[in-house]
Amino acid sequence: MTQHINSIVSKCYYHLRTLGKLRPVLTCSAANSLAVATVTSRLDYCNSALWSIPASQVDRLQKIQNTAARIVTRTKTSDHIKPVLRDLHWLPVSKRMDYKVLSLAHACMHKTAPDYLQEIVPAYEPSRRLRSSSQSRFSLPAVEDTNKKRSGARAFSNAAPKLWNSLPDNLKNIESASLFQKKLKAFLF
Repeated sequence: MTQHINSIVSKCYYHLRTLGKLRPVLTCSAANSLAVATVTSRLDYCNSALWSIPASQVDRLQKIQNTAARIVTRTKTSDHIKPVLRDLHWLPVSKRMDYKVLSLAHACMHKTAPDYLQEIVPAYEPSRRLRSSSQSRFSLPAVEDTNKKRSGARAFSNAAPKLWNSLPDNLKNIESASLFQKKLKAFLF
């Protein structure tokens, strides 16, 4: 994924330089819209495939988001960035990846995802009656599947059950996709 991240980084910094030059004549709202359209959209594109990449690579992407937030809000580099991201309602990059995987997992759990995704993350159905059988859970993959090379451990079939099963029950039981995504974003903040 290093080449892919290098490509994202170079494209985003190109747009950030342009946004930085335009920022003096833009309102905060217009700057936010431009940053979301040109930078954040690139960070979000296929970010579920980047789930659990090395922290050094995530940090590179996070620096881009931090720079975009600083340009939009005209925040100094010496100021702490977390309150700025919260004011803009931007999740940090690692949480955005979790958000995407969990949104796809919600669609799989409620049978609105494509069949090929639903097949690789089967719902948990114990062989006998257990307290956990009434919970909205996915079956965890076999141990040998999770010990594959790093890319195998990062697969959607491993990531979705791990993240979904760790959610609180009140989130997992929400049927509406839009309400789930709204509550999930609040939970991840």
